[in-house]
Amino acid sequence: MEDGKSGAIQDVKALFRSPRSYTAAMLSGCKNFSRATARDTHTLWAEDWQTLLTCDRNIPQNIRFVGVQSDDVLLSTKENRLNCRIERITEDISQLCAFVDAD
Repeated sequence: MEDGKSGAIQDVKALFRSPRSYTAAMLSGCKNFSRATARDTHTLWAEDWQTLLTCDRNIPQNIRFVGVQSDDVLLSTKENRLNCRIERITEDISQLCAFVDAD
């Protein structure tokens, strides 16, 4: 649902790989969002994170948001990194969750 109307229909794999809207991304469980603008066909500026991100797939010129699933977040010093500060860590039996704030 978007603005009281049914959104575009996607199969489950496509929904998780590349949701067509912000609402669809939220429904897929994505919680990490930034406003975004395309820089070229494979690079975007993530405004809220103040960083450039590179993608293997073509980036639509009309992109407004980028989302990163928590399972895709890794500690790294390579491209697509985000400088951040750990605000809080929670832990349960099967996972550790770090809540961060972009520097």
